[in-house]
Amino acid sequence: MPRQAWLFLLEGEERAVLERLRSLEGGELRVVEGRYVRGKAAGFPGVPATLESRSAQPGERRLYVFHAEHSRSLVAHAQPQGPYAGWSLVDEERSDALVLVLPARRGLDVLPARLEAHLHVWRGDAKTRKHPPFITWAARLIRDTLRTYPRTGVPWLRATPGALAAARAGTARLSYLYRPIPIGGDP
Repeated sequence: MPRQAWLFLLEGEERAVLERLRSLEGGELRVVEGRYVRGKAAGFPGVPATLESRSAQPGERRLYVFHAEHSRSLVAHAQPQGPYAGWSLVDEERSDALVLVLPARRGLDVLPARLEAHLHVWRGDAKTRKHPPFITWAARLIRDTLRTYPRTGVPWLRATPGALAAARAGTARLSYLYRPIPIGGDP
């Protein structure tokens, strides 16, 4: 189970969220968009500088965020057959990455995005911890996200100022599991 923060945000606001993450911790961040990747291995350890990537599902986008000092690896599995033959599928559990999952908006409904990171990996009955610098970095960014953005009427669902303003103006409706989410929460 990953450590995660759920956040309502409007299309395009992911750049501001990524910039905030970049500003919290010095060092270079690399963002890879899409679950399928291919490219030459170069750049900081385990994370290629140039990757071609594609999204797998039409209803969502996935952004993988790697830190130059704290992320040791991007683990991907070769796909020998199917529509992505020759590409590799990113292993979210084993890669040292924060994952920002951005669902597509459905009309007025804005669905919550997830910022998540797997800090431990289970294989059978064996639990493997990722290396401490990555765990510390990822946990700090997720905790900061929970502190930075205000709560909605559901305490574990947060929202960006843009999403809250759109909900108050009636141009968007915060929604989770096909139910409207009240704006409420922190001022």
